[in-house]
Parts: sequence; C-alpha cells; structure tokens
Amino acid sequence: MKNLKNKKSIKQRFHHFVHPAFIVFLLLVVVVMSQAGSGTFLQGYFKFRPVLMSTQKLNQVPALDISGIKPSATDAVLPALTAKPISITNAQGQALNAYVYKPVGNGPFSAVVVLHGCSGLMTGTNGGIGSEFTYWGNLLSAEGYVVIFVDSFTTRNISTVCGDGTILNEATVRPLDAYAGLSYLEDQAYVNGDKIALMGWSNGASAALSSMAKNGNPANPVDGTKFVGAVVEYPGCGLRAHYGTDYSDAAKVKLGTYLPYAPVQILAAENDMTTPPTPKCVNLVARAQTLGASAETGNQINMTIYPAAQHGFDRAKEDSPDWTNADITARDLGRSAVLTFLDVILQ
Repeated sequence: MKNLKNKKSIKQRFHHFVHPAFIVFLLLVVVVMSQAGSGTFLQGYFKFRPVLMSTQKLNQVPALDISGIKPSATDAVLPALTAKPISITNAQGQALNAYVYKPVGNGPFSAVVVLHGCSGLMTGTNGGIGSEFTYWGNLLSAEGYVVIFVDSFTTRNISTVCGDGTILNEATVRPLDAYAGLSYLEDQAYVNGDKIALMGWSNGASAALSSMAKNGNPANPVDGTKFVGAVVEYPGCGLRAHYGTDYSDAAKVKLGTYLPYAPVQILAAENDMTTPPTPKCVNLVARAQTLGASAETGNQINMTIYPAAQHGFDRAKEDSPDWTNADITARDLGRSAVLTFLDVILQ
C-alpha cells in the first residue's frame, strides 16, 4: 500500500484543470473517429493518469494534444527531498556512486532502480544531480517509492557516451550496474525486496532492456533477485547485436533472441532522430512477442510511440523553442504511463 495516503492523487489534481467544454469536444472527436473506423482510438480515453487494468493496455493510451492543459500543480506540490549519496559495487567489482530518495516512514516500500542516459547523472548545477532526475526522484518518492539513481560514469571517469556508445557497453556492462542497485535495495529493511522495478532513459533505457533479458542476460540474474518489470523511454533497441541481431534488417529479425523475463513497457518518440523506434524497436517487440512474450506468461512487452515527439520529450518545457506541442503532450502522457505501469507491477 502506498505511503502518503492522504495526499491528493496526481489524477485528482490534474482533473481540476479540465474545462467541461474540453470534455464535450473530446466526446465529439471520439464519435467522429469511431465512425471513421478508428477502432484503436476507442481502446483508451483521455486522463492525465489513465486507469488501466493491465500492462497490456498501456500501449493503447491515445496521444491526444493536451498541451493547453499544463499540470503545473503537480510540480508545485512535490516535496523537495535530498538524495542520500551511497557507494555500491557491481558483480565485476566496479565501485559506483548512487543516490537514494526515500519516502517519509519506515516502509517497507516498493522501489525503483533508475538508469541515466548518455550524458550522465551529474548534469546539474555545480556538478550535482541533473534537474530532470531530481524531478523524478521527488515525484516517485511522493508516490511512495524508494528510488535509487545509479551513476555509471563518475567512478569510471566517463563524462559522456553520447555519439560513442562503445566507451561503455549499455547491453553487456551497464546491466551489472542495474543489478548492483537492485542488490543494495534488497538489503534495506525499509524496502520490499519482492517489489523492485527498473526504469531508464535513452542509453540507460537500452541498458534496462538488456537487464530484463530472460536468456543471454549479462547479469545472469537468478530467481529471487530479479526486477518485477521495467519502463523505458526512447531506448536504442539494437543492443549492440548482443541478442542475435541488431533488429535493423527485417530479413535477420528471425535471428533475434531477446525475450524479457518480466513485463516491459517502451515509451518512444515518432520523430526521434537519435534512437528512432523504427525499425529496431518495432522489430524487437514483434520478435519477442513471437518468441512468447505475453501477458499470459507474465513477460509481455509493449510499446507506445508518441506522434511527432522528439528524443528526450520527457524533459520538454513550454517556454523553450526547442520543444513542440507534440513533445509537451508526450511528456505528460509519458509521465502518466510511467506511474500507471509502476502502479500495476508494484501493487
């Protein structure tokens, strides 16, 4: 059960901003789209935080333009927690810095291990944690989760791997860092060791994908020391061809061996020029489903592609010319999807 029970939910706060006229307009759109034969449109409905019954439905959330409805109240009520710096060690003996956000109380809490992207974790003022990460640390803590950000770069003297992923292999090395974070959390009395999820962005999202592999997993996780699921944003799905192929060539997709051992949700951007979802992620998901990834076996993999959104949409800001309405829409729907997915797998 979540901490801070008396706290208004994000969904309740957001609904305060919805004008009745918008609801009427939306219903008219639903009617028009359904008559035009858009069956998939009716598979979801607009909410800032959609109430979904299973992770299978997460890829059915419609990407509507809600850029005029800004959930600024959500940000305003987030607690400003301070991350606790710790040191952890991965299975290769590599020391790593990590930072823990903990909700108020004794727990035991569900938890999330988070993997940063190619620019690293320490991108903030004076070399501190980047603001995009402190936002998620505070948001997830407010939802009642312990959060650990694993810094894969600092102790390796790496500043960035953007443009050169060979500096640190996200498919075979960074998964070891993810499991170092998992191991630390399992040892904490305030954490429910059976309810730990994984999350990542970009390069870290690719590392998270590889961390969830059932076969060929470089971390070789054993039962009882595994994540219950992962939500990843705009990953590169080639995974250095570690799983039989890089999924770029349709003729070679049948060589792919990637299959998750638990639910995975991918959130991608249609206009992503850095890690485009097509063809690699589309092929990886389709191949994994062919190999048996399904809700029935508890290891489904699904993907949402947000129309016209760019790489890094979750960091989009309304007052910046670098971002479009499509990015703002994807940001808000993406946050909703992350929280919903975590609710489902960590309940």
